Amino acid sequence: MTVEINALTFSPVNSDVERGSDEFWQSSTRDVDVDDDTIDIFRKYIAKIISKPDTNQVSVGQFRDDDRSQEYLDEMLELELDMEEASAEYDNFENVAESFSFRLIEEMSGNTNEGIFFVIQATWNGEPLISMLKLEPQDEERSVIDEDTRELRYEELDSALPDPDDFQKGCVYPLFESDNFSKSGDIKFLEDDGTTKYFPRFLGCDVGQGSRKQFQHTLAAVEETKETLANESLTSEDVQDFYDAVEEHGELTDDVAKETARNIVGPQFDDDDFERRLYEKGEEHISSDPDFAPSKVEWTIDGEIVIQVPVELLESDQVQISEQEHMQDEWEAVIRGYDVSKDYKQ
Repeated sequence: MTVEINALTFSPVNSDVERGSDEFWQSSTRDVDVDDDTIDIFRKYIAKIISKPDTNQVSVGQFRDDDRSQEYLDEMLELELDMEEASAEYDNFENVAESFSFRLIEEMSGNTNEGIFFVIQATWNGEPLISMLKLEPQDEERSVIDEDTRELRYEELDSALPDPDDFQKGCVYPLFESDNFSKSGDIKFLEDDGTTKYFPRFLGCDVGQGSRKQFQHTLAAVEETKETLANESLTSEDVQDFYDAVEEHGELTDDVAKETARNIVGPQFDDDDFERRLYEKGEEHISSDPDFAPSKVEWTIDGEIVIQVPVELLESDQVQISEQEHMQDEWEAVIRGYDVSKDYKQ
């Protein structure tokens, strides 16, 4: 699978930069030459985003029908750009890239790390794509850009920018299916240095977390719903039912989450209440692969007792959690195993 880059722009971004100020500038492959070694760095970044499995560092964005960001991205996809020739369409490319730069700057707060924002038009196995990267030099004293010529310097880039395996923040539009990744949506985000709200937010799309986060958040919403509406805690059987339902459907979706929650909570279940809880947890659009579900589940009993158990043990007799009939509000948890770590009592 190959990435071919047609055009690239780059500019400094930080929360203090203002449009029209001397601190903001933009350069592109129309203005400066970029050698193959430098381009190869960005090929690897883009390939990493596309091929990254469905983990906590990955999120998927979905645009609404009237979203201007998607319109601009589609416009950029159709531009005929070539690093060997300074075509007239570079004007459109640079103007839209500059708009996205300021959208990102507006979302950055005073404690957000400054960096360099790259907008790239490329292809993935011949299919057009737009990638945007926010990269932060590993050495704060090191500049990866020649301040006089505003050219990218390979020796500095190679040393100062993160290795593709330690990627920071980037996205690819449209979303491409690859090995271990088949989530639906419009755009794929990767933030290996920790997920944030500001980076996906500058594109104005609705963002869903990776499968692991969505499983955790959805199960937490089911737990809260049952405790609030049915006045009962989530049981190990409930958790098992949740996992079984997702496994049966092959994917955790909005409809599967709602159907499963309704079966667990019972007649008190309320669609609007459950949707609100999902919204508060940032899971308006759920699309999760059970292959990337958490290997352990955690739930709270009686408001203060936290139990964490491997999913594969939920149906076994090694885990038994029950409320004692003779003593109200008294719980008994029995966890059997063959190996006990030395720090078990801590």
